[in-house]
Amino acid sequence: MRIGRRERIRVLHVNHGWRGEASDRDAAFVQNLGGELGIPVDVRRVEPPQKSSSDSWEADAREKRKAVFSEALSQFPGVLFTAHQSEDLAETLLWRLCTGTAKTHGGGILVRTSESFVRPLLTCRRAELEAFLEEEGVTPRIDSTNQDPRFLRARMRTQLWPLLEELFPRAVEHLVTLALDAQSALPASDQEGEAHFGGILQAMISSIGARPRRAHWDLLAEKNRTPNWSGILELPGGWRLSRGQRNNPGPQD
Repeated sequence: MRIGRRERIRVLHVNHGWRGEASDRDAAFVQNLGGELGIPVDVRRVEPPQKSSSDSWEADAREKRKAVFSEALSQFPGVLFTAHQSEDLAETLLWRLCTGTAKTHGGGILVRTSESFVRPLLTCRRAELEAFLEEEGVTPRIDSTNQDPRFLRARMRTQLWPLLEELFPRAVEHLVTLALDAQSALPASDQEGEAHFGGILQAMISSIGARPRRAHWDLLAEKNRTPNWSGILELPGGWRLSRGQRNNPGPQD
């Protein structure tokens, strides 16, 4: 496996600790592979949530990963690439279609959410990536939570996708095309603006001990794509969120 300009590449691995020793073995696998390739590996551990809801576990994990990504980029400025691939994008779009959120999230997982955050493998199938690893003599680690029936996405992977691809062999390909076409219809500035504004919304809601819900993101997406929108969201409790600044007419600001 050839890696060019190694001195400028770092690997970031987030260990959620969900699977105990198995999670630690995943981290060790990444560290060992990085050592073989001569690439620095940064393993960061986050504490698993103490909650019973599987949905809360996944949401909690996403928020913690985002925090780790932001911290890493502040320490090592550059571009952060994630390994999301075609099945991830197709699965997300299908989720949006079935939950009625495709109108505001029809692009699924964005290829780029900012100048520093890019997902370059969204047109690569999992089988292609596994074949590449096999050619390089690398045996991939398999995260068992991808098959855990507690999680809706895992049930989609194990129950829905096999039947869907049996009936429609090119389902993933067509869903990926649909998602990327929806993304290309949006100017890059709109995508990045939505991501930046979404970060402000998330920070504000989190500051009062709450977690942003799907309704918040739907409202943001709808407003952000409305022509001549003033850029202001009126939130409960007297909060007002506006582009470029935070303003609260009451004493909470």
